[in-house]
Amino acid sequence: ASSPNWSTPHANRAIVLDPQLAEGHASIGFVKLHHDWDLTGAVLDLRRAIELNPGYTTAWQWYTAALRALGRFDEAIAAANRALALDPFAVATTVNLGISQFFARDMVTAATTFERAIAMAPQAEDAYNWLASTYHTLGRMDDAQRITARAIEVQQGIGFAKTGMSAI
Repeated sequence: ASSPNWSTPHANRAIVLDPQLAEGHASIGFVKLHHDWDLTGAVLDLRRAIELNPGYTTAWQWYTAALRALGRFDEAIAAANRALALDPFAVATTVNLGISQFFARDMVTAATTFERAIAMAPQAEDAYNWLASTYHTLGRMDDAQRITARAIEVQQGIGFAKTGMSAI
């Protein structure tokens, strides 16, 4: 599939100039994942980026998302844990792990992960939203409403917390 994304030619050019550039392969993988919906291609490019630079946390995060999109949840959790091992204080990576746990239907572990993300960054709107969804899935409606209210308070009523989760 051809992507309308302006970054594709630049990432391709970077790979032509340096085929060993992990960032170029990761960028192509990101575009395939989020713009082209070429999930298999995304996994291949992101895996190549990781082979070239195993310490490239962003590639691990995007790889996690690609695996999750393919329904390969155990692998996504393993990839997210690898990213967290590289950067244990990255809130986005912690949330990414929790999302993978959520889709793997491990709600109790996902809730713990989202709670950890919130403890790390009390302004992490995504963590609140996913935690509320997790509590909702667990049937913990009072907790879901409490977390939604807290998200609205923290984010001052901006974004998904106000519009999407307020119905819980």
